Amino acid sequence: MGQVCQIGLDIAKEYFQVHGVDKNGKDVFNKKLKRKNVSSFFANLPPCLVGLEACGGAHYWARKIAKLDAGHTVKLISPRHVKPFVLNNKTDAADARAICEVVGRPSTRFVAAKTVEQQDLAAWHKIREKKSRSAQHWRIRRGRSCWNNDEACKRLRRYRDLARFLPVAHAGDATEYKNGRGFAVSLGLTPKEHSSEGKQKLPGISKRGSNTIRKLLIQGARIITRYALANKTARIIWNLLAKREEYRPVMA
Repeated sequence: MGQVCQIGLDIAKEYFQVHGVDKNGKDVFNKKLKRKNVSSFFANLPPCLVGLEACGGAHYWARKIAKLDAGHTVKLISPRHVKPFVLNNKTDAADARAICEVVGRPSTRFVAAKTVEQQDLAAWHKIREKKSRSAQHWRIRRGRSCWNNDEACKRLRRYRDLARFLPVAHAGDATEYKNGRGFAVSLGLTPKEHSSEGKQKLPGISKRGSNTIRKLLIQGARIITRYALANKTARIIWNLLAKREEYRPVMA
């Protein structure tokens, strides 16, 4: 049995399932962990590639494991990429095994992990869509504080043309994407293809990724050309955030 180098972590409320393999893909362990023991377990392991299914709690654990001195690389995976690799019945052990297999595949597209501030602002936008109650006011004030103090928001706010797209600054780490098209794909703004026998069918956009961010982008671009402009804007924002470039509007 070799040294573990790749891990799939299936998170839950109290008991987590962890599956590890060595460099040859051989199983090293598949066991349960109590929530309180997760940090100490990963702290005592050699540097590993760790995969989790993307969800609200996964962002917290991605940040926590990445901050350990063990040098782990943590990746979040969309659940729709993991589901086809779950063998036989669905169990925690099968889920962890599937996550471990998918995280090491070269073709896997990962979800960018969000910071605490980015999750706060995402929650703020969801609250704004509902009727504000007194119990939610503190969250709204906290969201506005994040909006006003965040560096990415400040960079986009300087340009009037992009001011309405500020929420996209909280889509995660823009450097996780290879280019602007990859960023647009992650937001579900590119065509969904269903082609066969040389016949190309593009029924509409894929609508993958964050519903909130995609909706705000399309609403902001609705006045002109909805999907095409939203796609283009996502690529512009990626250049501003990932490459830290200055916005250069096209002069008519």
